[in-house]
Amino acid sequence: MTTPDERARSLRRARDLLMELAYGHKRLVRQELRSEARVILRHYPQEDTVSAGDCWPRRATMSADGWHNVRRRAVRTRRKLACKGVFLSGDAFCQRSGISRTQLVREERRGGLFNLRISRETYAPAVLADNSLDKHRLAKLLRRMAPYVPAIGRYDLLVSRRGPLGGKTALEATRRGKRYRVALRLADSVASENRPRGPR
Repeated sequence: MTTPDERARSLRRARDLLMELAYGHKRLVRQELRSEARVILRHYPQEDTVSAGDCWPRRATMSADGWHNVRRRAVRTRRKLACKGVFLSGDAFCQRSGISRTQLVREERRGGLFNLRISRETYAPAVLADNSLDKHRLAKLLRRMAPYVPAIGRYDLLVSRRGPLGGKTALEATRRGKRYRVALRLADSVASENRPRGPR
């Protein structure tokens, strides 16, 4: 969950990037990109207007019962996905991917695979058992996010279509060199967003 302080810091960084694009001295930036950055900057908040508490309108906080209902719905949805075969039990995953239980546990410890806890059972995403995928590239991509990104966040990155990847998923990007490099940078970005911040 993003705190207001993190959101404010993110806005400041985005503004600095836009300032560099609009007025920087780098010759690599095209003129159209600079003019677009100027248009965006015209309506972007100034640094003195951005503080930790005023980035977004305040919302009512959710009660403990509300969070309990959200968690219960999430578990119910994940159970349905497991019933549909989107998530596989450990034994089913090993059988489909052709690896032993020991290899599965070893790869999970290394960060090359991951599992989700649904109720009291652990399940692995079925897409990771696809033998047509480049396992080395996939493991490298997943290790970039472990241990900071929660399992459902890693799954979302793998199966959601992303604009920087040309509308492809990160799994599809493991098949092409240029898109794969972009997917690695995307995984690094997601990991840095989830990495705990130390005291300043």
